[in-house]
Amino acid sequence: MLLIKARLDWHAAEVILTDGGLPVSMDSAASGGVKDGFGLRSTYLPGPRRFTATPTIQSCCMEPNSRGEYPNALRFPVAGFTVAPTVRPQDLTLEVLQSNLEQACGTQHWITAGAVCGSLRSKLEQAINAQKRGDHDSAKGSLRSFVEDLDAQYGLRKPVSDNAYWLLKVNGEYLFAHM
Repeated sequence: MLLIKARLDWHAAEVILTDGGLPVSMDSAASGGVKDGFGLRSTYLPGPRRFTATPTIQSCCMEPNSRGEYPNALRFPVAGFTVAPTVRPQDLTLEVLQSNLEQACGTQHWITAGAVCGSLRSKLEQAINAQKRGDHDSAKGSLRSFVEDLDAQYGLRKPVSDNAYWLLKVNGEYLFAHM
């Protein structure tokens, strides 16, 4: 369900188990597991977004505690930031991409190597300065170099996380294509 201010509310269907009568999701993933098949399509471009997740009953609350009480799943929420549709295409600028990079390198720690952040910042700053001078070819070249550097630093045991990569790559390529 899509709610006010583009808040997405998703939950799996629940059924009642016959042994004990506790509601249990039919679409649950074990702790640390993955559940395929969930996708989101939007005309908006990616940006950092807050999320909150509440566990299903079987992931936390099927066993009674020492007093014989079943824990309440609502008491174990997880919150953080992820990448999700956020920015209208007409509002995406090099400065917005620069803000995304600062969040990925700073508060979110989605890029773990300072040298990589420095290199990406430099290339993006070159693109911004070239655009301000009206030098679109140099701006595009610097932006292409930014995306190539990002590609080179993404992967297993490399400093660019999935969140940083998809946030910066999609937006960088969109800007490149529309310069």
